[in-house]
Amino acid sequence: MALIKRCRICRREGKPYNTPGNKECGHKESVWAISYKVNNKTIWKNIGPRKKDALNRLEELKLQIRTTGTTRAVKPILFSEMAKKWFEFQANYGTKPSSLSTYEIALNRHLNPYFGKSLLAQITPDDIEGFKNTICKKLSTQTCNHILNRLSSIFRYSKELGFLIDNPLDRVRKFKNVRYQGKTLSEDEIAGLIKNSIEPYRTLFLVAIYTGLRSGEVLGLQWQDIDFDNNLIHVRRTLWSGRKDGPGMDGKNWWCFTLPKSANSKRDVLMIAALRGALLELKKRSMPNELNLLFCTKSGQPISRGWLIQRHFQPALKAAGVTGVRFHDLRHSFATILLNKGINLPFVSKQLGHASVNVTVDIYHHILPSQIADQRDIIQSILAPFPAKNQPLELSLRSEQ
Repeated sequence: MALIKRCRICRREGKPYNTPGNKECGHKESVWAISYKVNNKTIWKNIGPRKKDALNRLEELKLQIRTTGTTRAVKPILFSEMAKKWFEFQANYGTKPSSLSTYEIALNRHLNPYFGKSLLAQITPDDIEGFKNTICKKLSTQTCNHILNRLSSIFRYSKELGFLIDNPLDRVRKFKNVRYQGKTLSEDEIAGLIKNSIEPYRTLFLVAIYTGLRSGEVLGLQWQDIDFDNNLIHVRRTLWSGRKDGPGMDGKNWWCFTLPKSANSKRDVLMIAALRGALLELKKRSMPNELNLLFCTKSGQPISRGWLIQRHFQPALKAAGVTGVRFHDLRHSFATILLNKGINLPFVSKQLGHASVNVTVDIYHHILPSQIADQRDIIQSILAPFPAKNQPLELSLRSEQ
């Protein structure tokens, strides 16, 4: 790697400027240039008449070698073109349709309108900060971070393909996430929801309340998943609805079955006696359907989540005088009630299908202090006799010896 002066007239190249005995041709038309090797091939690059510019470029190359270990040049490509390549890779990689749909929204609504016409290699951390300031004005911090995660994934994929040297988002801080606090329904509110619902939606809501299943997991249940002998519900799939022509769809149906959210979401959930009785009654009344679904339309088709919430869930809550409740709050209520009653955390986490106990703690940390207080009382009652009252611990141990 060297800094030289190159003449535009005689094409003479002087020795590196810091070498003793450096001789130049003396023409005014000479420019400063740098030379370096890529894959054992010497690259010459003219910088300009100012020595300072050449020195700065040389320092940039040295920094690039220290940080990435290479001086290889990157291929120029627009962000929109790279985003298209990344999306096609995700679709071919087997990403779930539900995830592909959120990726498509992030690209079309936010990323491409802001970065689409920019050269990928020219996007800087400062550009990303400007993007953050734009989206944070209209979106929640959680949604903003999801979009930034997609942007980071595009940069990582670009780096693998040789379109980037490093990921500019590695030097950008994400938003501090403020988690939404779900609402816990009271016994009266749950009773009101059930009372004002009609079948089969009454039983559908009971499944969600008594098991903590996600809405897609409830709607995807088939009769072979109900183990009446062992009182278990096997969660093996989830129902997702979208556009027929949407990403990952076959162009025929507006719905598809996908794997549960994570590996741990594929689980067996306990079925209490009250729910077992409700499901047995539902099975007697239900007409067989081609998909063998527990809950379906009169024509035997899956139930759309949006239609369920708008036409049955919200009207039943309104009739019961309950407001500000999401369907997901049934799951939240299930977990909160169990934790408040002293059910141990690993069991609750397993029933919910969380990836780890840490996820459960992160979501329900506000409940755990009361549970810790209960455990403290239990420990106190167990250990209170040892040592005896007003007796030092050392004396108590000696007396036992």
